Amino acid sequence: MAGVSTHPKNFAGGVVRLSDGTTPTPVTLSAPMTKGDYSLEPLAEYLNEMMSFDARTRTIGVGWGAPANPQVSLNTYVGNLVGNTASGGGSFLEFVHRKGAYAANVSTLGLNRPTTVDLRLVIEGTGWGDTADETIDCEDVQFTAGFSESADGNNLAWTGSVKGSVVITNDVNVITYSQF
Repeated sequence: MAGVSTHPKNFAGGVVRLSDGTTPTPVTLSAPMTKGDYSLEPLAEYLNEMMSFDARTRTIGVGWGAPANPQVSLNTYVGNLVGNTASGGGSFLEFVHRKGAYAANVSTLGLNRPTTVDLRLVIEGTGWGDTADETIDCEDVQFTAGFSESADGNNLAWTGSVKGSVVITNDVNVITYSQF
């Protein structure tokens, strides 16, 4: 049985994969994490707000309230914002907004729904002696993006609201975060 990894990870081995809702075979787009800076928060027991039921000066109970959609963010270096043609070689920006080469993609929420995609981050482990890579899957993510030009490299900053579950997997365990 595998144990907990003894090697800290960084951006050097990460891969991001986007998938749309096309069935039976989703359209996918993968790219290495060339900059890193991936974050996902908040994760709690359930993806709902914790409510407090108060009577006068005391809390008399707690419960689960409205959805608390985690936010995923990442930064990537980019060479271009759109692909070479309208029919092939599209970019992440085109993919998450169903533009250009990916205009025919289907939202993971279904046909004629606002655009959401599934996001997978693969954290390299086998290259560091682990028995498997670890994955973080965020379902039904709605993205916005911002572009900045820099001497250190042009950057596309992504922010996504996770509308579905978050599933973290390694070779021996699966942890799922979902709404109550």
